[in-house]
Amino acid sequence: MRKIILFLQVILCGLAAQGQSLKKPDVPEPTLKMVKAPKYRANSAGSMGLFDWNFSLGYINKTATVKQTGTLPLDVESSGQYAMFHLQESILSNYFLAKKYKRNKRFKIGFQNTFDFGMKRGGATIDATNYAVPSPSQETSIDFYFNYQAAIATAFRINSKIDVGYSYYLYVKSVFSPETDRYSKARVRFGHFMGEYSFGGLSAVELKYVKNRKVYYGLGYTKNNQQFSNGIATSSAVQTNWYQVSIGRVF
Repeated sequence: MRKIILFLQVILCGLAAQGQSLKKPDVPEPTLKMVKAPKYRANSAGSMGLFDWNFSLGYINKTATVKQTGTLPLDVESSGQYAMFHLQESILSNYFLAKKYKRNKRFKIGFQNTFDFGMKRGGATIDATNYAVPSPSQETSIDFYFNYQAAIATAFRINSKIDVGYSYYLYVKSVFSPETDRYSKARVRFGHFMGEYSFGGLSAVELKYVKNRKVYYGLGYTKNNQQFSNGIATSSAVQTNWYQVSIGRVF
């Protein structure tokens, strides 16, 4: 009897050992899948052109209608070319906070600075052409210029496709409008297209195609009218037209 019980204990121990030696099922090791955070595209004021730089090439057309006592009015035509680097930056009340905390601020207001560095050549850039046809030496003359403008700028986002904006320039020093102290500019953007219209002291229109809200291509036109008097008997009404193409980037 003792032998039978001992034999059964041996069999049970062997079964227990066999059960403990079973292999674990093959399963893939757990992995952590990183979920990409959605990219945030801030609706910054850059889409309104409040932060931008560009390089422009332009053509100048100037017509002076000279009037002298006892003679018929005489139109004096002259032309020229110019190149310009343009830099515009704004210190807006809530732009930096909106960018830091990734919040969409629909309304923005602040102070805006505009700088232009450039060179111009041709008879249209010479003051003497307000009364007389430019000489060959004047046609090849080159002059450098610097413009500065200061404004209060605002921008309002209606939706993801439409923005409107307004700037009032408090100080103006520009070859495009030498007799202008102050003027206004209105902006509107619809999708990739943006238009700017200056009025109230400066007459100008600029159209831009903004690619991916960064690089843009633009066309611009500025008209300036001036009155000159050279003595009592002679006067001149001068209209200067500035045409330009530009390529730039908004921020």
